[in-house]
Amino acid sequence: MNQKQHNALVSLAVTYLRTGDSQVQTHDLQSATKSYWQAILLFRNEGQTTQEIETLEKALSLALTLKDVKNEAASLNDLGVTYRKLKEFQKALDCFEQALQAIRQFIDSDAREFASRRESEANILNNLGRAHGALDQPQLAYECFQQALSIYRLLFGQQQQITLTFFNLANLYRDRCEYGQAIEWYEQAFSFANDHLPVEAAFALLNLGDIFLVTGDYSRAASHYQQARDLNALIPQCEIAYAWVGQGKAYEELSQYEQATSCYQQGLLIYQQVSGSQGEESVNNILDSVRQKAFYKRLIM
Repeated sequence: MNQKQHNALVSLAVTYLRTGDSQVQTHDLQSATKSYWQAILLFRNEGQTTQEIETLEKALSLALTLKDVKNEAASLNDLGVTYRKLKEFQKALDCFEQALQAIRQFIDSDAREFASRRESEANILNNLGRAHGALDQPQLAYECFQQALSIYRLLFGQQQQITLTFFNLANLYRDRCEYGQAIEWYEQAFSFANDHLPVEAAFALLNLGDIFLVTGDYSRAASHYQQARDLNALIPQCEIAYAWVGQGKAYEELSQYEQATSCYQQGLLIYQQVSGSQGEESVNNILDSVRQKAFYKRLIM
């Protein structure tokens, strides 16, 4: 998207915002709610964080006025997500806790609303768990993730959300360098996703490769990076390049310099095509180092 398109979408968001303000003045609060949410989505997509927060607060105020607990929860949850992106984790936590309280007040009128409300509750619990994790409250984070997992398992068609929760649990332990438990959760994510969610399965393998690389289990690291590529999932090309480079690092640690060089070259080729000079320069520097190591190895043989 070019700058002209970006500016046009921001202008459209501002128009929706002003329309919502006008509708509030005429007491057409339901229409104002819709206008605000249209503005929120555009501001978010265009990276206009300040305007997104301001509009979310207006949507929240309307929801409270209308006693619309579903939109109240949605506004608070989205505010929490935005604050989390800004690394304002305590503000995010406060929003998620309020969102959870609101969604639990929602009265279901039928089975569909029940499923929707429970899914929203689980999504908020996942977000709340991530906020607790960021604030170094691992036990509270773990409890939130487990509650979310229990809800998702009661609902139909939640495979992706269950896998996401496995990732959240794995990341919680990985961030605390508790690699054994992180490995268990990534392996659960892979096993659960492998049949129906190839992208998520590939990312589970990439994360396992990273942990095995950090913990010095280089053969398993190389194997997992290769498995991630072999899935041929619809993951971004830069992630495929990442897998090649990770496998190269594992081979380098195993002093298998020819294999390492081959992997780095494959990764470099992709970086040259898709990610610009930064990834390319990094891999070029690694390649120079590996070639030097291979040269010295040949000298002493």
